[in-house]
Amino acid sequence: MHWPLLLLLCSAATSFACKAASHESDESEAAPRALGGRQVVGGVSLMSENDMSDSDFQGAVQAVLDKMNEANECHNFELIKVKEARQQVVAGMKYTFSIEVQPKISGSNSIDCRRECVTRDNGPKEGHVTVVSQTWSEPKHTVEFQGLLGGRNHFSVDGEMFLSCPAEPRPMPGGWA
Repeated sequence: MHWPLLLLLCSAATSFACKAASHESDESEAAPRALGGRQVVGGVSLMSENDMSDSDFQGAVQAVLDKMNEANECHNFELIKVKEARQQVVAGMKYTFSIEVQPKISGSNSIDCRRECVTRDNGPKEGHVTVVSQTWSEPKHTVEFQGLLGGRNHFSVDGEMFLSCPAEPRPMPGGWA
C-alpha cells in the first residue's frame, strides 16, 4: 500500500505538534495565563506594572478619582497607588483593581464639611473598583465600587467615602419633644 506516504505524514504531523508545543511554552513565560497555563479568550489576567502604565488603564484610574471627587463634597482624593489590578477583554476592557487614596479636605463651605469627624478622618483609604472602558462610547468609562468580603473598603457603591460621624439629632415633626 502507501506505507511510506503514511509514515511521512505521521512524521510531519508529530514534528508540527512538537514545534507548536515548544512555541506555546515560550509564550506562557511572556504573559500571565489562566487555566493550566493557557491564555483563554475573555479570561481574566493579572496586570503587570507595564500594563498599568498603559494610557487606557490610566484613563480608567482617572475616571475612578473623578467619580470619587464628584461623590464627596467634603474631600478630594489623590492616588497613592494601585495595589492590584486584573484585566479582561469584554465589549471593551474590564479592569478590576484596588487603590489606595489620600483624602484631602475640599474647599467646600458646607456646614457638614466643618464637622470634626469629617476633618479628622484624613488617613489613607482603600477602594475596590471595577471599570469597563469602551473608548467608542460616551462616557468612555463605567465605574462601580465594590464591597470586599473580609477586606477593607472605605467607599459606597457610588464612590462616597464612609465617615465615622455620629448621627446628629434632628427635630421631630412639630418641634422638639
